[in-house]
Amino acid sequence: MTDAAIRNDDAPDLSTGKECLINLMGQYFLSRILDVSDDRLTVTFPGADYPAPGMRLELQFHDDEGFNAYVSHVVVGPQHHAGRVVIERPTAMERVLHRQNCRVSTDLTVQVKEQNHIRKYDAALLNLSGGGALLETDAPFDFNSSIEMAISIPCDRMRTIRGHVTHVDRSRAPRNSGRAIVGVRFGKMEAATTQAITDYVWQRLREMYPGR
Repeated sequence: MTDAAIRNDDAPDLSTGKECLINLMGQYFLSRILDVSDDRLTVTFPGADYPAPGMRLELQFHDDEGFNAYVSHVVVGPQHHAGRVVIERPTAMERVLHRQNCRVSTDLTVQVKEQNHIRKYDAALLNLSGGGALLETDAPFDFNSSIEMAISIPCDRMRTIRGHVTHVDRSRAPRNSGRAIVGVRFGKMEAATTQAITDYVWQRLREMYPGR
């Protein structure tokens, strides 16, 4: 789904008392909105010495079909007021539907880069679906980075897929490797690319679960 601009009077999620999840560096924390102003939100947060000012986070408001996601940055950390942080009031919302695509593990290697940069990085493609992928890479991606992924699916040509980073987790990668586990949500793809991925996923399912 694409980002949608929001007005101060058109964001029912961003109201006092609303509960949400905070996605911070790939970790999730239950939170509640304590105060709302034209340019700031005050929310609960269990940390005592982080997040620091300037850190990026995402507020997620879930329902049965998916969630509304709002990206923001920390203005005042919990060091000043224990149990709460002040963040910028988000100016855009993204609607994210719950995953409807089967995801399979792979042993493929892909190349990734930020859309506005030239340098490419190798990445292990840990799993793949028609809607996204999980990578292990030393590319210095941040949460919500816009990226391009070049992938050569078996029995198919090289294809380039655009998407954005949904989480970055360095705790699951080998220690001191400089690598991270990176989740990517794909953007709109050509029909042929979608079909190639679908065919590959079904092939992998037959290999993983023979006779079923």
